[in-house]
Amino acid sequence: MQNNLTKQQAYEAMENGNKVAHEYFGINEYICIRNGKMYAEDGYRFEKGWDMRIEDYWKTGWNIYNAKQA
Repeated sequence: MQNNLTKQQAYEAMENGNKVAHEYFGINEYICIRNGKMYAEDGYRFEKGWDMRIEDYWKTGWNIYNAKQA
């Protein structure tokens, strides 16, 4: 998969078991879906899930998180 995914592509990547990061995230930050819930790398659960990222700058700039690159 490529870098610079859209928000929708990033969500689909998470549904397929990938961790995703955004260009505004820190070097070791990512989000993922486990058991149908969205979590950050530190275990924080996003109660509102994907809906909390509504501003325009969240629509693009996503990528598949690769711990080897972090």
